Amino acid sequence: FSSTRGLFTTATGQMLQNEIFQRAGITNVSGNLTGYFQTVSPEQLVQWNPDIMILSRHMKNGAAERLSAPAMQKISAVAGNRVYRCPSNLAPWDFPSPLSVLASLWLAKTAYPERFTHIDLEEQADRFHTVLFGQTLTGMGGHTDDRIMVIE
Repeated sequence: FSSTRGLFTTATGQMLQNEIFQRAGITNVSGNLTGYFQTVSPEQLVQWNPDIMILSRHMKNGAAERLSAPAMQKISAVAGNRVYRCPSNLAPWDFPSPLSVLASLWLAKTAYPERFTHIDLEEQADRFHTVLFGQTLTGMGGHTDDRIMVIE
C-alpha cells in the first residue's frame, strides 16, 4: 500500500494495511519495515518487484507519470497493468475503520479474481454500508472504482 503522501511512501508490517494484505492472502513486500509509513527509493520498489500494487485512493497526483518511467516498467505489477487504488469514493477503506473489512474482501477479489467470481463487491459494500450507516454505498452516491491508470 502506498500512502496519500506519494508512490514511494509505503505501509509497514506494523500497520493496518499490512493486515489487509494478510487477510486477503497476499504478502506485503514492505511488511518487514517497521513504524509508520516509510519512504523507499524507486530502486527498492523495482527490487521488490510486486505482482500487484495498491495505491491510496487519495494519493496526490503524479503516480501515473512516475509509473510510466522506463525503470518502473520492469515491475511486474506495472507491466501487467495490476496497479489499483483502494476503492470507494466516499470514505477510505485503507485506514483504521470498520470499512477496512471491505478492503480485505476487495483485495482478495482483485488479487484472485478466479477464486471470487461468486462475490459481487458492490452488493457486499451496499449490504455493509446499510448495516453501518443505514444507507447503501450506491444510495449515498458511492462506487467502488479501483482503476488508477492504464500503463501503456
